[in-house]
Amino acid sequence: MTTTEEAAKHLGILLELGAYETRIAYSALEALAVARLFRPQVALIDIHLFGMNGYDLVSLLRLQPELAGCRYIAVTGCSGPLAVARSVTARFAAHVTKPVIAEDLLAAIAGCLSVEE
Repeated sequence: MTTTEEAAKHLGILLELGAYETRIAYSALEALAVARLFRPQVALIDIHLFGMNGYDLVSLLRLQPELAGCRYIAVTGCSGPLAVARSVTARFAAHVTKPVIAEDLLAAIAGCLSVEE
């Protein structure tokens, strides 16, 4: 298991401890398939994926009618104002930097869940 896969697994465990139902995908193509079946309310999208960046992935996810209500959180090692601005431009609901701080992630998810449709 790669470091990225381990990080995703640990985030999944953290969220499950917080009583969130989770699914983990380790690639963009897997994320598309999992999201269509699972239909999440919130999806964490790593910006630096292998084969496709998170910006392109979120664009594809937004094309799926069954994911119309999903909110997306960018997860990235980039924390500067340009990175945050790019997340805003890509219509991510939140921007969380790595290493992920549990409280920041949980606050971002809570914020996404409290947004009215």
